[in-house]
Amino acid sequence: MREWTAAHPSTLGLYVLGEDLASYEERLYGRIDSTAALYRSAFAPAFSQHPLARCFMLGLTGKQMRPGTKYPDYTVTDLQGRMHSLSSLTRGKVALVDLWTWWCSPCRRDSKKIIPLYEEFAPRGFTVVGIAHEAGGSAKTLAAVRQDGYPWLQCVDTAAPSEIWLRHGWKYVAGGQILLDRDGTILKIRPTAEEVRRILEARL
Repeated sequence: MREWTAAHPSTLGLYVLGEDLASYEERLYGRIDSTAALYRSAFAPAFSQHPLARCFMLGLTGKQMRPGTKYPDYTVTDLQGRMHSLSSLTRGKVALVDLWTWWCSPCRRDSKKIIPLYEEFAPRGFTVVGIAHEAGGSAKTLAAVRQDGYPWLQCVDTAAPSEIWLRHGWKYVAGGQILLDRDGTILKIRPTAEEVRRILEARL
């Protein structure tokens, strides 16, 4: 498929390349990097202004996230409609960015496991920013927040097509968590609650 895509630099080929990228797990860094090189050599010269190219680049940014790199900044909207830069909410703290959605039971289960950690470590410099996928509308998101009792700021991804999810390379993933250091460096992608505790105990 990659050979055909490289030999046919068209919008169809660009779509296929984007779908290929979306299927990679974060640990496949070599595959991700070679896909980026293929885009730059075969597609960027002719299609860099095409909407599919923008989606590809957003997804690539997410797939290139890895521990030790800086987490990208972007704008989020809280449940009261106020806009924030993500960096303004996390700067100077060890922070967990929690992407979830009301219909994803595993996402909500993972989020609830963080509540006792937040209550224990927030006074020492830990914070959480929840970002909910707005599939199904904000009423269901708000109901889930109330039911689960998340004590941290909750924001929503209202953009189409789910731009914050694309920024993480999670086009076909319901959610996930990323742990950041005080300076915005990624410490861990998809940490377990136990891993979060160990890192917080070491750093705070």
